[in-house]
Amino acid sequence: MRRIYFLLPDESSCEAIVDELESVDIPLAHLHVIRNYEDGESHLPRANVWQRTNLASSLVKGGLLGMVAGFIAGLMIMNTPMMGPRPGWETVVAMSLIGAIIGSFLSAMVNGGDFNHQLDTFKNAITHGQVLLMVDVPASQQKMIADMVLEWHPEAHLGTVAHRHL
Repeated sequence: MRRIYFLLPDESSCEAIVDELESVDIPLAHLHVIRNYEDGESHLPRANVWQRTNLASSLVKGGLLGMVAGFIAGLMIMNTPMMGPRPGWETVVAMSLIGAIIGSFLSAMVNGGDFNHQLDTFKNAITHGQVLLMVDVPASQQKMIADMVLEWHPEAHLGTVAHRHL
């Protein structure tokens, strides 16, 4: 599946496009709308938390940092001289897992609600009342659907996102 991004001037043009896409058998589950929700509720298919926010990226980054910190803490515990049985590698593994869980949680709490950074190019427009429609289509239909929407709705702007990895 590929994702097509359309930036639209208002909710009514988005509603029209959603209706037209449904009429050409694009399921409603493949349509995701991000808009300024301070304007009230809408019946448009709202993008979920994974699409709107930076939660997924925060979970991964926090988990990796926490795992490294837990690994280092486990090594320190394992190599600290102490009386009695000496902790083994299971301590390092356990500390790594605990660190990953705590790191994911803390990172999600701090950064998880931030706007999805892959959509930064649209953030200003959304804040000023425009609507972002994301459409998931098979790769073979991507060009056809994009051309169809742009032909029927010249007010729509085709957008792109920068994919950033960790």
